[in-house]
Formats: sequence, C-alpha cells, structure tokens
Amino acid sequence: MERGKMICRIRYAKIRPGCIEDYKKLAADWQALVHKYGGKVLGFYYDKEKEEVIGIAEYESLEQLNKLQKDCEADAAFPSINDRVKKFVVSVEQQILERLEV
Repeated sequence: MERGKMICRIRYAKIRPGCIEDYKKLAADWQALVHKYGGKVLGFYYDKEKEEVIGIAEYESLEQLNKLQKDCEADAAFPSINDRVKKFVVSVEQQILERLEV
C-alpha cells in the first residue's frame, strides 16, 4: 500500500502580547525557507482568543520532511528565524500526521 502525504501541524502557543505583526514577518520568512527546499506551507491560522498560531505544511513523505528539516537547519537564514521564534513565542508543539485516504 502506498503511503499518503504527510501533514505537519505546528502549534505556536501564546504569541507574546503585541508581537503578532512581528510574528507575521517571521511566518513569511519561515514559509519562504520551507518553500525553498520543496515543502508546501498551507497556511498559518491565528486564534486571537488563545493568542496562538497553528501552522500547517504538507510533504510528499516523511523522508522528504526529514530531509527538508536538515536542509532548513543548514541554511544561513535558519539561526535568525529560530532566534525570532524564541523571542515571540512561549512554546512550540509539533505533530506529524499521515493523510488517511478514505
């Protein structure tokens, strides 16, 4: 049986107050980096009441996701992006899900 596409859900919990505009710039930079290495960011969704963002990305396989993560971490832009995540976000949770074909 062929494996389905992988979905990566990242929850950025508790965006620091007053930082959502800065976070939007960070999200755009992160999206550009992921796209540079062949990933597909489907979007970022903001829950104002909970002050959290859910980022959704799609990959062809777990192998592609793992390679993309290594490529992104080796990119010159990564340290700055990663430092900004720490500045604007209280916590980060990641889930890797395989699409269930029905």
